[in-house]
Amino acid sequence: MPSIPAAAPSPVPGNGDIPAAPAPQPTNKPTPTDIFEHALVNANNFVDLHAHKAHYKKKVHTHVASMALGSLALIIIAAFVAYVNNPALQLKVASLHAGVSARMPNFAAAGFSYNGVRAGDGKLTMGFKGQGGDYQLTQTDTNLSDSDMIQNVGATDASGMPTYSAVKAGDVTVYRLSNTNATWVSGGKWYTVTGTGVLTNDQVKSLVQHI
Repeated sequence: MPSIPAAAPSPVPGNGDIPAAPAPQPTNKPTPTDIFEHALVNANNFVDLHAHKAHYKKKVHTHVASMALGSLALIIIAAFVAYVNNPALQLKVASLHAGVSARMPNFAAAGFSYNGVRAGDGKLTMGFKGQGGDYQLTQTDTNLSDSDMIQNVGATDASGMPTYSAVKAGDVTVYRLSNTNATWVSGGKWYTVTGTGVLTNDQVKSLVQHI
């Protein structure tokens, strides 16, 4: 059977004999909106937003905690330095620990240098230094008078004479048990001085007068 030739497009009136353009065909190309949504889907497949947010919060909390600990450490160090370099603060802390109220002697005015304080068994013991050696001044609360005190700690020889001597420092009677030792009662406190070197009577009187 002879083939039937395809029909030529109908001429468009007014254009001579130029054939009309074929009708546009439908297309499946994605629109810009489709492309954007597709990109978001792919991004969410690769990034867990909730996990990322939780990780960020954890890092922030860790950083804040580290800064707080660092600040606390600096405060503790500053307090320790202040304690080490402040005799009055050392005495206050030791007094609270021992439960004994005390005054800081003016060691410098008495011719000595301060050398720390410690507390224990209801007593405060302050160290100080002089040209003759190292010494300790112990303070404790008492309800004894000076005469009652010396009867408890003093001694007598075979003839009944006391083995100690008494020295007046203002209104206070100081008892010398040896040339490195002295004890007295004043203002409801019992004081005892012991040391590695000789303490003269003048040194003892100066110490008593500067407490």
